[in-house]
Amino acid sequence: MIVAVEAVVSEGNKYLIIKRSLMEEHAPGTYSLPGGKVELGDIGSEVLEKNLEREVYEETSINIDVKSINYLESKLFYSNDNTPVIDIVYTCGCLNTIIKDYDKNEVSEVLWLTYEEIEAMKEPIMPYYVKETIRKVEGLK
Repeated sequence: MIVAVEAVVSEGNKYLIIKRSLMEEHAPGTYSLPGGKVELGDIGSEVLEKNLEREVYEETSINIDVKSINYLESKLFYSNDNTPVIDIVYTCGCLNTIIKDYDKNEVSEVLWLTYEEIEAMKEPIMPYYVKETIRKVEGLK
């Protein structure tokens, strides 16, 4: 089993969205929320939050506001090799909005998109589950 974290990072009326690299094993070439597999490191607290902060920065060069992290939802899906994945989604703000440099092996594009822009994108490039998560956040406003 894999444990993963994802972030719904918002700034004003825009959401941070990545386009997964074509080299990615899971859902290559599709849009997604930033995040990834939880890596085990030092023993301690806030393991998921630290992984979330690291993953968002690696994929987007955006620093999240760790004080604003809030649990949103969890999901279960199966990877391409049929491994179960528990995906934990958080909302958070950010400390910077300028996208500088990011891991081009994992991510081909980083965008700030409005809810309307996300809704207008078609499947499979913008998966339904990303839209469902953003709709959930919009419903909390």
